[in-house]
Amino acid sequence: MATEGIYQSLKYPNNRGFMGERDFDDLRRGLYNEVLEWLPENLKLSDGTELYQHHKSEHWIKFYNGSEIHFVELKDEPRNVNLGWAAIDQAERVPEKSFEWMQTRLRLWHVPYRPLMMSANPEPGWLYKKCVRDAEPEHTGIIRRTGDELVVYHKDEDILFIPSFPEDNEFLPKGYIEGLYKSLSPTRVARLLKGVWETVENAIYPQLERELQLLPLPQDASWVDGAGGADYGTKHLSSVVAVTRDFATGAYWVRACWVDAGGDARRIEDTARGYGIRYDFHKGRTDPIQAVLAQNLGWKTAKMGKGSRQARINIITKLLNANALFFDVDGPGVAELFEEAMAYRYQRVETEFKEEDVVVRKDENRVAALEYAMEELDGASNYV
Repeated sequence: MATEGIYQSLKYPNNRGFMGERDFDDLRRGLYNEVLEWLPENLKLSDGTELYQHHKSEHWIKFYNGSEIHFVELKDEPRNVNLGWAAIDQAERVPEKSFEWMQTRLRLWHVPYRPLMMSANPEPGWLYKKCVRDAEPEHTGIIRRTGDELVVYHKDEDILFIPSFPEDNEFLPKGYIEGLYKSLSPTRVARLLKGVWETVENAIYPQLERELQLLPLPQDASWVDGAGGADYGTKHLSSVVAVTRDFATGAYWVRACWVDAGGDARRIEDTARGYGIRYDFHKGRTDPIQAVLAQNLGWKTAKMGKGSRQARINIITKLLNANALFFDVDGPGVAELFEEAMAYRYQRVETEFKEEDVVVRKDENRVAALEYAMEELDGASNYV
């Protein structure tokens, strides 16, 4: 997208393109930086003009031929502009309304070709429904580095989906892909390495979609209750989560999620206390075997024993089904928690005597901390 945006700008004079991502900080570290790396050295032309100008504070590039590239944040749709092309990075994280707005802005009359380009990681949601699901495969005859043929997918007349896999990138370090297959959970391997878009098989929380639950905080919210959750890990991550309730709607909002490698009890306690002060709550729960941590914080330990984890899952499931649990898209660490919750799943286990679904827990420490916080807020005490 970086090189194509530069190409469109140079090919058609007085062209205008937007490059965007949901958050500007992510855009600046990603696509914006990539464009700057691909720009040639800025030279003066024969008439004394520069090849391009880069306005660093307003985040635009203007070329000698009048074409412009603007770098924008897409939490909300920008307005009142005519575009010759647009590019959205990490499109699965961008609201659908911003995508729709981009489509309506591609109307720069003198440009004959006006593409909307997107890159994304596979994930259930509006992008999958709109651009990938029910698309028709087309054989290209192009052979990938793996020896397989590249297959692309058409949907309607104006949408082309081109899968791209890590194996297609010849510049990745040696052993990088093998390491991902070893370290990622099976669900993330399927999604991030094999390109599976569909809802996670046996998902514990299949209700989760970014457009439905990962949202900005309501501006008129009045917070009346809240709790923290803490999951302690030594080999895996430790996590602390803050949840509060909106008085007007009764809905719970996940406000923040902190993680750290290893089991630094002091940092966990400091983070939990800090969340309590910042989000105005005085209660919470730790994982069941952390009685000392709970005592130090003035919290409780989560329930343990047969059915306790499933009971916590049931609490969150009821709230999701009732449209009463949301995740602050701008909360620190909340987007990562949301992604982890989407990948949370059951696994079918067969023994000599029975088959049953068990919860797969591999580095889902953020989700565990959330479940502990919701157990405290729910006040459930009876488990079957």
